[in-house]
Amino acid sequence: MLPNPPMNLAVPPQGHGSKIGGPIRAAARSLAARRSDRDSMNFRCTKKAQVRLRLTPSGLAPVPDTVSTVDWHCNVVTLGKRPFFLFAHSQSLYAFFVTAAGNSPLDAFGRAFRDQLAAALVREGVAAGLGARLMDDGPDTICRAIDRRVLGTMNDHVNMSRFFVEDAGGLDDRVLAKVHDAINDSPMSILGMESPRRVLHALLSRRGAA
Repeated sequence: MLPNPPMNLAVPPQGHGSKIGGPIRAAARSLAARRSDRDSMNFRCTKKAQVRLRLTPSGLAPVPDTVSTVDWHCNVVTLGKRPFFLFAHSQSLYAFFVTAAGNSPLDAFGRAFRDQLAAALVREGVAAGLGARLMDDGPDTICRAIDRRVLGTMNDHVNMSRFFVEDAGGLDDRVLAKVHDAINDSPMSILGMESPRRVLHALLSRRGAA
């Protein structure tokens, strides 16, 4: 049985995420200044995520007609008896987990998402200027998640993640890193049997992607 330490899994220590992903965050701020309002940061949240964030229907934005590269889906799931936000990029389905404990206030939610995404992209070897296409510094909009294909894929991510956790006998940072690689390397029917990781890199390599 793996130890069950009182740690914030998937979230870098205070200040660590910003140092690792600093160039990406800086590039994101520069790129955001050139984006239109139509391409502002958007989170498509499930009902569970809305409840966790204490959002009411009146506090939600209309669901956008288009999906930009700064558009993400979010759900709340349980892994190793802990609640996590599961984020999935709406175009590539690239996904990662962020602990929900301590990150449910909206300002902490957005900060934890950006810190963890920036750190993940550094590990992926994504250049700062490219990674900046996936986020900006806000303001954020939050709407309902209604795409059943994306939500179904996120459920597949969760089922695979729980298998890894159960097989390992518990959850720690090492297991979570394996989970991250597994869900992003798995071929998905919605992606034409490509993996989220390959689709993400292909998306970022396109000229003019925004």
